[in-house]
Amino acid sequence: MIHVKWCRSQDRACWGMDDVSGLIVLSVRSAAADDHDWERWSTDDHLPRVAAVAGVRAVTRLAVVPRPPVGMPGPGFTHIELVELVGHLDQAVTSVRAELVAERNGADGRADHAIVAGDVLVPHGPHGTKIPPAPALTGHVLANVLCTDVTSEPEWDRWYDEQHLPDMVATGAFSAGSRWRRRLRPQWGAAHVTLYDIELADVNDAVHRSAAAMPALIAGGRKHPNHCGGPTLVLQRS
Repeated sequence: MIHVKWCRSQDRACWGMDDVSGLIVLSVRSAAADDHDWERWSTDDHLPRVAAVAGVRAVTRLAVVPRPPVGMPGPGFTHIELVELVGHLDQAVTSVRAELVAERNGADGRADHAIVAGDVLVPHGPHGTKIPPAPALTGHVLANVLCTDVTSEPEWDRWYDEQHLPDMVATGAFSAGSRWRRRLRPQWGAAHVTLYDIELADVNDAVHRSAAAMPALIAGGRKHPNHCGGPTLVLQRS
């Protein structure tokens, strides 16, 4: 069983969805022989420690689905830790980084806890808000997206806000969707990220529902000619 733990500082539980100033997306894995021991440590020690940092509203650990067998090719990480930030972004990012370094170097840290990659995302456009994690949430789809023609990106942006994201939520696959962009825009690759919320019992049902809806949307002219999807993660709470 892969565990997902939700942590929120009690004094920050009342913060609303419009208060999110950014997200830290950490790709993590365990190098431990006993994965369950690592998960217990993450649940009982690591996640509460990060959640208690000033400027953190919530921390969510989600498992990548499907998880590749040991020794087989894969993305190189098994979980995503989604850190929701409020208030001054740079201060919160600096505080989280300092806590992670202190944890790694302290007596309670674990050498088998690997942060493989990390991104800082900032809200983007009218859908740049995030509903706080709740028990009904079973997972996310995290999609890297981009416009293949930079000169048409403003038009693509409007299409995404006004048509594409609402179309995706209307499929019944997702309960909500939010848009983000990388704080430091990459020279190549996807600068934008969409985070879809899933409340279905099986996160794979969301993937199938959204995929099944695409042919009709494309046939109806509801796909932007310069839209391109990049790497996409299916993330599960269990």
